[in-house]
Amino acid sequence: MKKSNLEKTFNNLEWKEFLKIWKNFCQIESNEENIERIDFASDQQQAEFRSQLISDLKQLKNQNITISLSDFSELEDQFERLEHGGTIRATSLHEITIQLRIVKDIQKKTADQEVPSLSKFIQPMDSLDYLESLLADTIDEHGEIRSDASSELYGLRNRKQILQKKLTAQLDNILEQKEIEPFIQDKFHTLRQGRFVIPVKSEFRSEVPGVIHGVSNTGASVFVEPASVIKLNNRISEIESEIEVEEYRILSQLGESVLDDIEQIRINEEKLLVFDLWNAAFKMAVAYDFNPIRFSNDNKIKLLKCVHPFLLKSSNEVVRNDILVNDGKVMIITGPNAGGKTVTVKTTGIIVLISQMGLHVPASDNSTIPFFDNLYTMIGDEQNISSHLSTFSAQIVRINTIIRKCTPRDLVLFDELAAGTDPAQGSSLAQSILEFLADKQVTTLVTTHFSRLKALATLDDRFNNASFSSDSLKPTYKLITGLPGTSDGIKVAGNLGLDRRIILRAQKLMGSDENKIDTILEELLQKRRSLKDKEEELHFILRENKEKKREIDRLERQKKRELNKIKKTSYQEIDQEVVRLKRLLRKLEKKIKNKTESKTKLKEYRKSLDKVNQKVENSLQPFRGEKLDFVEIEVNNVYWSHSLKKKVRVLGKSNNKVEVQLGNFSTQISPDDLEKLNSEEKPVIKKEAKTDKFSPRVEKSTVSEEKLEEEFENSGVTGSNTLDLRGMRREEALEKVETYIDKLMLNNEKFCTIIHGYGTGVLKESVRRLMKQSPFVVDYRPGKKGEGADGVTIVRIVS
Repeated sequence: MKKSNLEKTFNNLEWKEFLKIWKNFCQIESNEENIERIDFASDQQQAEFRSQLISDLKQLKNQNITISLSDFSELEDQFERLEHGGTIRATSLHEITIQLRIVKDIQKKTADQEVPSLSKFIQPMDSLDYLESLLADTIDEHGEIRSDASSELYGLRNRKQILQKKLTAQLDNILEQKEIEPFIQDKFHTLRQGRFVIPVKSEFRSEVPGVIHGVSNTGASVFVEPASVIKLNNRISEIESEIEVEEYRILSQLGESVLDDIEQIRINEEKLLVFDLWNAAFKMAVAYDFNPIRFSNDNKIKLLKCVHPFLLKSSNEVVRNDILVNDGKVMIITGPNAGGKTVTVKTTGIIVLISQMGLHVPASDNSTIPFFDNLYTMIGDEQNISSHLSTFSAQIVRINTIIRKCTPRDLVLFDELAAGTDPAQGSSLAQSILEFLADKQVTTLVTTHFSRLKALATLDDRFNNASFSSDSLKPTYKLITGLPGTSDGIKVAGNLGLDRRIILRAQKLMGSDENKIDTILEELLQKRRSLKDKEEELHFILRENKEKKREIDRLERQKKRELNKIKKTSYQEIDQEVVRLKRLLRKLEKKIKNKTESKTKLKEYRKSLDKVNQKVENSLQPFRGEKLDFVEIEVNNVYWSHSLKKKVRVLGKSNNKVEVQLGNFSTQISPDDLEKLNSEEKPVIKKEAKTDKFSPRVEKSTVSEEKLEEEFENSGVTGSNTLDLRGMRREEALEKVETYIDKLMLNNEKFCTIIHGYGTGVLKESVRRLMKQSPFVVDYRPGKKGEGADGVTIVRIVS
């Protein structure tokens, strides 16, 4: 899109007024002129790059990263001075330092950020750290050469300061002399023409020997350099000249250093000037809620919740509209006067210009628009008195220019097409022009009051209708796509107070066809409103039904989960009861041993228990996850053990056995016993008592009972199966015993020795009472002679 072809479009769309909004956000003063010279994006890719650049700056803002250009100064004049062999001021060198620091600041703040376009934009810039350091070490923050810039300058400035102190001391002494006091205007000294002087009354100028260096504004005083300080003043002047020479030498050297990198410094300056424009565009986008727009590959326009940027400055509530135009279609916009028709075509036009500049636009971020080759407009009065053209004639000249140049990749905007002539002829001419553009597949928006054009969309699918509705003849500024609108000119006039007799006569004079068309259109609008209300009501009911169905489904799922949970909990409780029954069987075995129960009765118990156990296992099966193959089990993963009734961590696996960790101990189990921890709820072992930390194993022993008895009687004390409780408190000792028995059970140990000593006998009795109650203990006895006698207890553990 070339600027040379857009002069008329710029005027119609008030483009310069938009640029003023943009300018207000610039930090560099000269950019107020530069912004008018910036070109539109040369192609879609460049427009998208600029838009992404603005999005990148938004992203930095979201992370509280800001970039300031407020201290930036343009220095092109100084660069040219250097290139012609001159020197530049210390203040200009300081401004170069500021530019380099701004570049460094931008590079630093974007270094670790995902801002692709911004990173690419600043890539040609270089902060020239060595030059920035040299300038900063030589020129201070006030744009003055530092005294330590050279040893010579330091010495000269120091000597000047000493001489000035000496001279002012002498002047103070002169002012205090009694004999000179009558001739002095005031007791102070000052500088005139670079010399230290004192004020002397004009009538006594000859009474104070010295050189006169001027007269006060009133003429009442003359400024005299006393003869006694002339020599010191001369020496200070000499040193000042030497200082100027040294400062010039330093500035020349710095100028040469700058000249070595002048091209890079120029690149930095040019980039910073352009960066300020896009930084201003980003600030404008944030201030007015502009969003990035996507460019479509067809000619469809989809501007959602869009608004004219000029309306955003208004304090009134702004109505946002959707502007939807199909590929190669002509949209005919109708409706009442002052209802928003012209604003719609202007909004479309200015958003096209804004988007092709690469800026964010006043529309929602899911809007799309083609990257048009050209934009042609005819908005407002085209009358040209100097060319002796009427409004209608000027329109025809403009239309002729447009239809000769436009292509399917262009956008055409007409406001009140062919409105400056006889309505019958104007509407026919307007239809013919629009059909010509439709034949060329040029996307077109046109506003009109012609009823002939309103009916086009019903006869020709290349046309779309859109209209602005009104409520009690007051415009709503809400665009409705798909239906034409009524002009209601006579009604509006009546509403505004025009004489009722005129209104009635106008209605009679109005052609019956025209009146009939508007009546049909009005009926269509009323029906559409009614259908829309019913549609919204239906949508509400459907949404409500969907929500109710979702709630019912949710409750059904919850009900199913709760039932499963109840079933699972019940079966788990039964499972725990089976464990308890197994313990009872152990006790029965002890009773059989003591001849208190029959073996036949024990077999019956076992048989009943096996049936219960099998039933529980079958009932729990649906709640368990899929069985794991040996190869699926991973070391260090956590699984659920059905036999141990708890989560276990796999330590290793071999010979189709899995070694798992239980607390501080380990044991081996079958891989079939493990389940993945991916179900909704894993079984939790129900704690009955503290001693039920682990369930006893009910595996059939391969060692005969007689053999075990013999081993028990001769088990003795060994280091590997001995627990020493001496010196412990009762509670601590019993807790140690429980843990120790659990450990031995898991390690398949059959016997252990507990050393509790004699003492008062309380610890011994407590230990043996615990052994009597524990389901994991088959039998226990005091130690024999040589085993520790009654100071130890020998324990046989469930095998």
